[in-house]
Amino acid sequence: MKLPSTLVNKSLPCVALRSGGFSLVEILVVIAILTALAVMGVIVGLDTYSRQSFNSELNDAVALLQRARSQSINNIGGTPHGVCFDPTKCPDENILFKGADFATRDANFDIKIEKSPAVGYSNSEVVFEQLSGRALACAMPCTVSMSGIRDVNITINYEGRIDY
Repeated sequence: MKLPSTLVNKSLPCVALRSGGFSLVEILVVIAILTALAVMGVIVGLDTYSRQSFNSELNDAVALLQRARSQSINNIGGTPHGVCFDPTKCPDENILFKGADFATRDANFDIKIEKSPAVGYSNSEVVFEQLSGRALACAMPCTVSMSGIRDVNITINYEGRIDY
């Protein structure tokens, strides 16, 4: 039994059939499509990472404020508690402190959370009064502004409500 020839078209005996494989143009088109998809994936991935990092920083700042208020309401140590965001007083970290203000705090009780270099803060410190949890310096609402991917204001009113 003779197998059919795949190299020559029987109807056109002088024309050879195209051999199997891809042409250079087809390979280049596929490489271009894969490169475009990879670039879009990297851009979306970086944006997602930076948004997640900013949201994490926001949640850390709010958690510090809530903890300082809670410690003040519960009269932990018999003193007010506060949080320092000031880039000149605490440049590399946000600090939850025990005391009437950051300058006279008891540094042995500091809780430090590292700041992201991509996020900036615009308020120096917020102190909550013991037992009531009021933020006395916030007769007008205090605002802790964060800038980075987007701008967010964390507002603290006189009664100590933290809104973001």
